[in-house]
Amino acid sequence: MLAAIVERPHEFVIKDIPRPDAGPKQVIIKTLACSICNATDNHILEGIFDGYHDRYPQIMGHEVCGEVVELGAEVTDLKLGDRIALYTPYGAFAEYVPVDVDPGYYAVVPDNLSDEEASICEMFDGAYTSTIACAELTPGERVLVVGAGP
Repeated sequence: MLAAIVERPHEFVIKDIPRPDAGPKQVIIKTLACSICNATDNHILEGIFDGYHDRYPQIMGHEVCGEVVELGAEVTDLKLGDRIALYTPYGAFAEYVPVDVDPGYYAVVPDNLSDEEASICEMFDGAYTSTIACAELTPGERVLVVGAGP
């Protein structure tokens, strides 16, 4: 399968690599749409990402919508043909992507949402998880949201 890979900082290539196989608690999705993350993807390419994505080589892209095409032996919550949207640490600028279904950080995409729209939904989850959820807001509190992302 083809994948867009950063071999090392500032070295971007399209390569033919082996298609992944699903582990027992994984599915394989066929990528339908993958968004470019202005922060993470650019920082990976520039070699300035500190943390989860600071390894090379690395397949680019982590905001993805894909169709389930293979089920791991222990997967029961998804079926072949489901469209799901998620964040993936494995990189999604590839024809096929492994998805860990436990702990279940994915969403089944409704029919009225396009593949492209679904691929950016991960940003909303990330924003919620890293800001709202950890703020421990209580009903009736007011907040001010400033900025439009990176």
